Amino acid sequence: MAKYEFIQLVPTYITPKLNLTFKMESYSLLYHSSEHLFPSMRFYSGGCSWRFYICTKGTPTDTLSFSLTLEGTEFHDPFPNGYKIDAKFNVYLFNHLKNNFVKISGNQGSAVSFERQNPRTWAHPSLPHAYLTDPANGYMFRDTCMFGIEVLRCSNTCLHDSLLTLNGEATGSYTFQLEPFSEKILERQIIRIGMAPRFEVGNYNCRIMYSLESRNGTLGDGPFKEVNLPLAEKNSTPQFLSLHIMFRPSQLEDVEDKWSKRLEAKVLMRVKDQSPREEHVQREGCQWLGHHSLGWPRFMKLSDITNPDKGYLVNDSLIIEAEVSVLSLVTRIYDDE
Repeated sequence: MAKYEFIQLVPTYITPKLNLTFKMESYSLLYHSSEHLFPSMRFYSGGCSWRFYICTKGTPTDTLSFSLTLEGTEFHDPFPNGYKIDAKFNVYLFNHLKNNFVKISGNQGSAVSFERQNPRTWAHPSLPHAYLTDPANGYMFRDTCMFGIEVLRCSNTCLHDSLLTLNGEATGSYTFQLEPFSEKILERQIIRIGMAPRFEVGNYNCRIMYSLESRNGTLGDGPFKEVNLPLAEKNSTPQFLSLHIMFRPSQLEDVEDKWSKRLEAKVLMRVKDQSPREEHVQREGCQWLGHHSLGWPRFMKLSDITNPDKGYLVNDSLIIEAEVSVLSLVTRIYDDE
């Protein structure tokens, strides 16, 4: 096995000033998953908001790479063009045998200039996968490892993010009969959004939301993440049915990161063909969600729904099905020092 030279060893009696810890549970599942880039939740340092990333398929091959991205001010405002922020950051790895953090990576030399056009920097060197997973080294315990991130001009609060892969354990489905369809569609021209009852996906609650869309676009485009559904255009004729899935916001993060979780959700939505043909219309997508909804603004043409030859609308009833799986989640714990 190739040797790995650490930038610096941090003795047990020295504790680095961390802004964030990032724990990876079920590491072997994460490493072999189709996703390779895993983000932390947003954290703050020096009047700025940042996000830390781990790439499990780094450069060179069979290594983990680390990056830091400047997301804006602590109030989530973008920086103006030409405005620069100078910062240094270090990446640490927790040793379970010695009960200490070891510095393994960071930006080398002088501080890095972050700006709107170039908001990301990568740490060096990368961490060999074989070194991390070797039990003799003490960095992997019960398929779990933990990284620490230090950004200069640290705040007094350390944020602990824990990434967990659920491997399809949290799933849920719901069948919603939208009826009477003609009446509900008329209501949507007055009250923008209609909502189905909540249903459970593991420990989480979510619901189907439906609305009308008149804007130009491609049929079935998406899925899109949206904080708020766009307002209906005045004096416009609806052309599409929009379908979205929304998790209960109080179970996830809000705009200010006051809540503690973000999750990666896989969503399949279907409008059933109630004729013997069973030519259902369905869309599928996967996204990381906080306070966003995930959906398709132009899921289906209203003219297709109301066409009696199509079979989607029977006795003024439209059947909508949703299948939702939570693939991964990031949990945040605040540690005020």
